[in-house]
Amino acid sequence: MGTRMAPSFACLFMSSLEECMLSTAPCRPLIWWRYIDDIFFIWTSDEDSLLTFINHINSFHSTIKFTSDYSHQQVNFLDVTVRKEHGSLSTDLYTKPTDTHQYLHSSSCHPRHCKSGIAYSQALRLRHICSNNSSFIRHTDALEKHLIARGHSARRIDSNEPSLKNPSSPTDDTPTYETFYVRAAVPPLTSNPTPIQHGTFKCDRTSRCIVCSHHIVESNSITSHSMQLTHKTKGHITCTTTNVIYLISCRVCGIQYVGETKTTLKKRFYGHRSTVNTMKTETPVGEHFNLPNHTINDMSLQGIESLGSRPDLVRISRERLWMQRLRTIQPYGLNIQEGHD
Repeated sequence: MGTRMAPSFACLFMSSLEECMLSTAPCRPLIWWRYIDDIFFIWTSDEDSLLTFINHINSFHSTIKFTSDYSHQQVNFLDVTVRKEHGSLSTDLYTKPTDTHQYLHSSSCHPRHCKSGIAYSQALRLRHICSNNSSFIRHTDALEKHLIARGHSARRIDSNEPSLKNPSSPTDDTPTYETFYVRAAVPPLTSNPTPIQHGTFKCDRTSRCIVCSHHIVESNSITSHSMQLTHKTKGHITCTTTNVIYLISCRVCGIQYVGETKTTLKKRFYGHRSTVNTMKTETPVGEHFNLPNHTINDMSLQGIESLGSRPDLVRISRERLWMQRLRTIQPYGLNIQEGHD
């Protein structure tokens, strides 16, 4: 079945993917719960927006796709059926049509305690799943018949047993840890710590830095040319900042381009300058700034968002988000389509 750490790797990947998918979704579910590759979520909007959301998560990754089963009344998740009843949610047991209930046979050579504990452990599972007592009794009666068919004695399950009547929460078994209090000296903070300045700034070598002297626009905000909306810059951004979303604007006509880079902003912008100088018109930036009455000095540069140590997938998803917010996808801007230079 593969390495033991495979589920952990899968969960780590899906956790990162989910963060990006949900942060860029036009409308989000009320709750989103996942167990490895099974997801349960509650949708409070209309069906059209639900289908839009499903299409969004299915178009987010080239190989990760989702199948969906939704209903206004009930849905199955793992071994649970969740129903909407009288304005609240109730849970009941769900078994697949192919389930043959092949419990361990009484003639098995397993130790006696393994076989004798089957009835109680399965009844306890039913107690945790069934929120309605009548459903619990119905399923325990069916469980008895399945166990008899497997050669076990007809010992009736007592639903009034305290542990089945009021089962303990799984959190009750959480081990307790002794707390140790350690006295340590923490250096005092200065009375007036300098707050972080958010915005785009020139570096301290402006006179020798081509990017800062000719292209960087110092500001604590960016404005969408096509929508005339202003957004605050997120983070302290200079030409040496890495893992950043940036905005290129044309000083002649105002058209804009959103990009992202893992390397320094300066290094990525040198790449854009190169496409203009070498007349690489197959790139949107190179094509635009080689138009008549346009020069390389008409390119202005601002930072949009500094992402610190966040992973590549987050940066790429944030680039898509800013393309939408600033409306820089053609014909309104220079971006060809989401996720492409």
